Amino acid sequence: MVASTTRWTIRALIGVAALAVACMPPVRVETTPVQPAPVVYQTPAPVVYQTPAPVVTTYTPQYYEGNVVYFDTSGYPFYYLSGVQTYVPRTCTCFDALVTHYRTYQASYDQWYVNEGMRLISVGLNLGL
Repeated sequence: MVASTTRWTIRALIGVAALAVACMPPVRVETTPVQPAPVVYQTPAPVVYQTPAPVVTTYTPQYYEGNVVYFDTSGYPFYYLSGVQTYVPRTCTCFDALVTHYRTYQASYDQWYVNEGMRLISVGLNLGL
């Protein structure tokens, strides 16, 4: 009997609560519209182009039989004779001096070769003709 009374009481309370909710006037919730954030346009920073400084090489190329001496990636000296790459013979008395020269001035030679030596070859000024 206690259990049925408890069930009836719970049902009554749920019914009263439902009736109270149904009878309540609707609640109006005031909301403020969300404003979008203002768009700020920024101009990009100007691009500054710097002109490279002129390359100054103090390297003076070596000559063999009147031809400019170049060096391969291993440091062996060669020159162009009639447009053909020709290595300085190892039996030449100047061979060791040329190899020592390359080892001493390799950084300067590499810079000179990129800026001047390749141009001499491509233009044909050093073809030994």
